[in-house]
This record gives sequence, C-alpha cells and structure tokens, in this order.
Amino acid sequence: MNKQQRLLVVAGITALVVLILLNLFSRFYTDYLWFESQGQTRVWWNTLLIRSAFYAAGAALVFLICTASYQVGVHRRRHSLLLNRHPGRADLAFLGGAAGTGLLVGGPWVESAWQRGVLAWNSYATRIIEPMHGLDAAFYMFELPWRQELLSFSQLLIALAIAFGAFAYLAPLRKSPGKLNPHTLERAFFFALPHLGALAGLLLASIGLDALIERFELVYSGSSSRVAGPAFVDVYARAPAMLVIAGACFLAGAAMAAAGFMRSWRPPLWILAALIATAILVGFLYPRAVYFLEVYSNEITAERPYIERSIQFTRRGYGLDRIARRKFEVEGKVTERTLSANRLIIDNIRLWDYRPTRATFNQLQALRQYYEFRDVDVDRYIVNGAQRQVMISARELDRTNLPERSRTWESRHLQYTHGYGIVMAPTNRVTRDGLPELWIKDFPPHTVQPDAPRVQRPGIYYGELTDEYVIVGAALSEIDYPTDQNFSEASYEGKGGVEIGSGFRKFLIALQFDTWKMMISEYLKPESRILYHRNIREAAHKLAPFLQYDDDPYVVVGPDGRLYWLLDAYTISARFPMSAPLDEDLLRNLPDGARNFINYVGLNYIRNSVKIVVDAYDGTVRFYVFDERDAILRAWMRFYPGLFRPMKDMPEFLKSHLRYPQNLFSIQTSVYTDYHMDDPQAFFNLEDRWQIATEVYEGAQQMVEPYYTVLKLADNDREEFVLMQPFIPNNKQNMIAWMAARSDYSSGETNRYGELIVYDFPRTRQIYGPIQIESRIDQDPEISKDLALWNQQGSRVIRGNLLVIPIENTLLYVEPIYLQSTKSPFPELRRVVVADPGSLVMESSLGAALNALASAAPRDDLAEAPAEPPSEGDLRTLAGRAMSALKRAEDAAGDGDWAEYGRQMNELQTILDRMANE
Repeated sequence: MNKQQRLLVVAGITALVVLILLNLFSRFYTDYLWFESQGQTRVWWNTLLIRSAFYAAGAALVFLICTASYQVGVHRRRHSLLLNRHPGRADLAFLGGAAGTGLLVGGPWVESAWQRGVLAWNSYATRIIEPMHGLDAAFYMFELPWRQELLSFSQLLIALAIAFGAFAYLAPLRKSPGKLNPHTLERAFFFALPHLGALAGLLLASIGLDALIERFELVYSGSSSRVAGPAFVDVYARAPAMLVIAGACFLAGAAMAAAGFMRSWRPPLWILAALIATAILVGFLYPRAVYFLEVYSNEITAERPYIERSIQFTRRGYGLDRIARRKFEVEGKVTERTLSANRLIIDNIRLWDYRPTRATFNQLQALRQYYEFRDVDVDRYIVNGAQRQVMISARELDRTNLPERSRTWESRHLQYTHGYGIVMAPTNRVTRDGLPELWIKDFPPHTVQPDAPRVQRPGIYYGELTDEYVIVGAALSEIDYPTDQNFSEASYEGKGGVEIGSGFRKFLIALQFDTWKMMISEYLKPESRILYHRNIREAAHKLAPFLQYDDDPYVVVGPDGRLYWLLDAYTISARFPMSAPLDEDLLRNLPDGARNFINYVGLNYIRNSVKIVVDAYDGTVRFYVFDERDAILRAWMRFYPGLFRPMKDMPEFLKSHLRYPQNLFSIQTSVYTDYHMDDPQAFFNLEDRWQIATEVYEGAQQMVEPYYTVLKLADNDREEFVLMQPFIPNNKQNMIAWMAARSDYSSGETNRYGELIVYDFPRTRQIYGPIQIESRIDQDPEISKDLALWNQQGSRVIRGNLLVIPIENTLLYVEPIYLQSTKSPFPELRRVVVADPGSLVMESSLGAALNALASAAPRDDLAEAPAEPPSEGDLRTLAGRAMSALKRAEDAAGDGDWAEYGRQMNELQTILDRMANE
C-alpha cells in the first residue's frame, strides 16, 4: 500500500469515526432536549451520570486487573529461562486486548446493574420480617441482588485475570518453537503456578461466598413444589449444607494458593476432587436423605409451618393480605321492587362488549381510512346528576393506512400529524338499528347528550398509535379533520416538542431523524417544533424505565375540554421473601382474552404504585405517587426527587376517573384461586382450588375477563364503580365466590379505592356459574330456536360477555346477543338475555327483558317444558314478548324496512301459536 492509499484509508476511517461520534452526540442531544421539554433535565443527568459511572468503573476495573495480572506474569517470566528479552509488541497487543475487554465486557456488564445499585443505595426498610433469617424484606429485594451482582463481577475479574496471566506465560512460547521441550514447559509451569494458583484460590473463595449468599436465596427459591420459599429440607438440610460447602470452598481456596507456591500440580487435583465429593455428599445426598427420613412419610405435618408462611407472604407479595371476606346468601329473584330500588345499577349494565363496539366505532366514526379506534375502554361520567358508565375511545391517526399517493415525507410528517376527537356511548343504550347510542361523535366533536362532557381541544398528538415524529408550526398547514369537500386546516398551538432552530442545532436534530429531508425542506422554519417520543407508553418508559407499564391506557375528557391519557404503572420484584412466583401453574387462570402477561412471568411482588397522566395535545407526562408505602418506589423517589408528584397534586377531575387496573386484578385473582385457602392441609392437597369462571363468546368457551360495573356493596349505602371477577371450583361450573375491587377514588381518610372484597356463596346448594347460564340459554327451546335461525341465511350470531351482577340478595345474569350480516361490517345488538337463579328470558331490549324477568315465575329447570299448566307469570312473559314483537314490526313498517317487518310478524305468530297451545 503506497502513501496515497494509506492517506485515503486514514481519511476514510477518520470520517467514519467522526460520523459515529456525531450520531452518538446527536442522540444524546435530542434526548436531552426532550427531557428538557418535559422539565426533567435532572432525571436525564442523574441517569446519564450513574450509567456512565458504572460503565467507566466496570471498564477501568477490568483493564486494571487484566493489565496487573499480565504484568505480574511478564515480571515473573523475565526471571525464567524462557525469554530474557522484553517482547514489546506482545505487551502492546495484550494492553489493547485488556482495554477492549474492559470496553466491550466490563463496562456493559457493570452498567447493566445500575438499577440494582441505585435501589441498594437508596433502599428503605419494609418492616416485613421474614422468619428464616430474621431479616427485613428490603434485604432480599435490594441488598442481596446488588451483592450478588458484585460477586458475579468479582468472579469475572478473577477469571479474566487468570486468562491474561496465562497468556503472559504462554505467549513467548509461540515465538520460540525451538524451545518447546519438556524442560521449557516445566519452567513455564514452575513460574506460573504460584501466580495462577493464588488466583484460582480466590476463585474458589468467591464460590464459597456464592454458597453463603445462596442460603439467603432459599427464602424465595426453596426446593418444595408446594411451598413458596424455604421448606423443611431447605431449613434443616440445604441451608446447613451450604455452610459446609462454603467452608470447604474457603479451605480449598487456601489450599489451592498454598499448592501454587509448593509448585506441584497434584495437590490442586486432589483439592478439586475433595471439593466435588463434598458438594455431592453434603449438597446433594444429605438433603435427599433428610427428605426421605423426616418428610416423605409425614409431609403435611413437616411442611405445615412453611405452608402457613408461604400463604401469608404470597398474599403480601400480591397485595392480597387485606382482603375482606363476606358471605353472600342468594335467596331471592329479581322483582319489580328490586329493579326500581336499584335503578342506578340497572342504568349502568354494560350491554356493549369492547370487541364488537370497537368494530362498530371504526365503521361508523372512523370516517376516513387513516383514522382508527385502537381500543374501547370503560369509564364513568356524571351525566344529568347521576353516574353513568360509558364506552369511550380515541380516534387516532394510523399512518400505515394512508393512501399510497399520500405517503410522502411532507404528508406523513408535516400534514397528517394527529388524531382527532373521541367517541363516547353509554354502556346500555341502543338505537333502533341495534347500534350504540353515541353521546359524542363526528367532526368536529359533537356532544349529543346535553350534560355529557364537551371536547374543546380534540387534537391527539400523543397516543397509542403515535409512533413516528411529526413537525408542527411549518409553512405547510396541518390537516385537522376531513370535511364534505376537502379538509379543515390546523396550526399547532401547544407547548409540546422541541424547537428545531437553525444551524448546528438543526443539523444535530436532523441527523437523528431524517437528515436530508429536514435540512433541505423549504417548509421548515426555525420556530417549527418537532414532536417525538409521542407514544405515551414509550414516553413514560423513557422517563422511568424502572417501572412496568400497563398496556391499557384510557382517555379522559377534562372539564376544560382537553383530552388526557391515564396510564397505570407498577413496581415489581421477583425477590419478595416466601412469595410464590407467577409461573405457568398460576398463569393458567389468566383469561384467554387478557392482554400479554409475559413481562410479569417470574415476579412475586407487584404494586400499582404510580398513576401517570399524559396530555394528548402537549404530551406532558406527569407521574403521581399512588402507593407511598411501596419500598421500591420510595427508593426511586430518593434517587429522582423531582420526577414524582404527590397524589394531592393530581387534579380532582382526574381522580374521579381513576380505576382499578384490569391487568393487576387478573394477576391477583389468578393467584387467589389457590391462595384463598387458609388451612395448610387443604392448601397442600389443593382441596379447595378455584378457577376463573368460564363463558361462551362467539361460539367458543373462554375464561371470563374482569369487568367494570356499578354495584351497591353490602357495607356501602350508595352505588360505586367496581371491577369484579366470578370464581368457580376447580373442574366444576357452579359459582363459588366473586371478588370486587373498589375503583372510586376520593381524597381524604374516607378513600376506599383499591379495597378487595371476596363474597363467598353458600356451599350447600347450587349457584349457577356463567357457563351454566350459557347452557340454560342453549337448552331453552324458544331461545335456541331463534339463535339457530339467525345463524343461517347470511347472518352470524355473536354472544357477548355474560355479566354476573349481584343485586341485593340475588344475582342478575345479562348476556347481549349481537347479529352480524355477512354483508355488514359491524354487529348489531338485537336481543338481550337476562336470568336470575330461577328464570331466564330473551327480549329485544334490556328494559323489556328485565320487565319480563321480574314478571316470570321462578322455575328450577328451564331446559324442560313444565308438566303443569302454564302459570299466570308464563302467560304474562309470552304476552310481553308478543307486544315487543308487535312494536318492532310497527317500527320497521314506519322505516320502510319490510324485510324486518316480515321477520317480526313471523315471530309474533310463533309466540301466539305457543300461547294457544299452552
């Protein structure tokens, strides 16, 4: 290679390095600007400094230890007869290798442990003492993981020191092939053994420390499949065995070091053999002997105290230790008095399932292909002086659905910048066409219900589908919303994002996003703002990566007409003492339709410690401390003092929309199916195991998802918003209990948000579970005939969620029936099935069904026709159904829908024939 070629290579490498450094700096710079826009530069600096310090410490320690070990080897090698001169190039290569190992191995290794270090240095006591060692739970959650991290890094350092030391002795031999004879190798061994033997002794001593630490790990990783944490064998065999093994490792380490100075290869082999024999005898055989001699023949008695601790600490780990249990005596049926006395509950029964509602919203209200309703959530608002449960969804912009000709850089990043508005519908109102009755709809947002909230700032620049950056304040107007002829234009008026500026600032921002387009675009102005990290979960994670985020944020309309996102965040741990980890056995009870729980597998502690509010227009993220007692959150609050705000600072209107998160509730109910048992023997034998109740949805059996509803609980004189879940016995279908989580938040000492209550049904008689009501629906001759008829002739029946609603001393079961034509893009609600413990009816509306149910005489078996003459209640039910069919036929005739008119007249004839035959 000539001089000119070398210069070109050097220039190319220099340019590449400069480009990499510029790109790295631009990433840090744009991150800093975003944190600055959130008012959280201190969080950015704290995170950068602690991670940099950890990385630098790891890289420096690896470099120093490797270099020191290598230099010791070089120094000792010079006194041997192997190589008398100093091999400079070899030294240079090893120094480069040590530096590279530090940068590529040591730095990342230590940096990855920065969160454990922060928690250990800022930890608080939990005041929960585990009985095995008498230590606070904080030791296991904070101190122990950090000590294990330090020990594992120490073992890495020793291993690298051994490797680099060995290279120091062996490298010269490769350059002296003529000297590779037994005498040369013996001399190398002679000078290397003291050095490497001492390091091997240190490595054995570190393994002994590992065994000591493993004793503490027994509090959450015991040997018994029936006990979370230490069992009998762990306490009386494995823990003492680890002490013996630790002592043996310390002795072996000292002997290994001594053997090195004795310069003999035989003692190390004997030491390792003795150590392995000790580990097998004490660590493997002894615990099994104790199990077969002390536990095997009397396992329940031996494990009883440990099962009791397991139940107690598992409940604490999952926040189930303060559950109130009450009896629920199902004694009556739904009557007219029941309905009139519980009007608010009836008015909030949810007929609309989120899945068909989402399809309906997307067909009726998306209006353009690039708008999408990603999810439909349940919330409540005060409407006409009463609490009303509603289905609400944000209309977001999905750029992947833009027309092909519109997918230019300008349209994707300057024009189509935001979603627009929301759709809101009450949960139990249905139009004549079988569709949700929309209270908020259209462009611009139009509030139909007079007392419902009004949207004044409908732009959604931050949401669940906002995964790309946009630039606002450019010379090219934004598309606000479509109109009949074209579209309405908008200009962003918020404070979100980062000002692009000019010069080097603009170049650094462009380098991180879209260098060429942003630098040459004639539409950008210095005051234009770039909005990035717009996905609300991504933004929250950027600010606080140590939290686990719920995957179901929901939108709220404020009294100021702005839209806000509410997002739940959790603190989790897998190291809470004696608490059962969330494994496949416990995951079996998570609903089939539930969201992804993969991020929670292995945890044994969870708290909903933080509530997050994100302004949909400005993107401002606010973290509010929701559980001040949580030790994990308190540690992070100490390290990030300005990130979290007290709950009292959250606006009151947002507090009224807080709700107990479904993901957390699903985990808790899943764990509770086993850990509701108090008796250790019953728990050991799984005698009273529960399951999540099952239902039929779209023709398939699945677990019931937790659902929000309005109830009046026994200890409250008013209705409240709760999240509930029914339980059934293992491998049975009758209902055995149900759990409710209170979701109404109020400031002050009377706040009962988050209280969990379990209502136990009588064990001595049948209480119908949801799937048994589904069977009763299938067995009812009239209902099953109608469903079978509708499932033909180009239509499909969709059976929605079957809700179990406790009212006073009885149960009300409600299942909406949707009908979807093969030519229709969305389902329509056409029937409602309601039942109580003794009766079951299906009508065209909830009101008609409830009136018919209240009038119906109780019957024990609806699958068979009664042997006795029809009662007055039966005839009244049929008469009510006939009147409903006649009314529907008249409505259809008024609309000119003669096909529907014919169907209703046929149904009327069928009912009249049945009345005549009975």
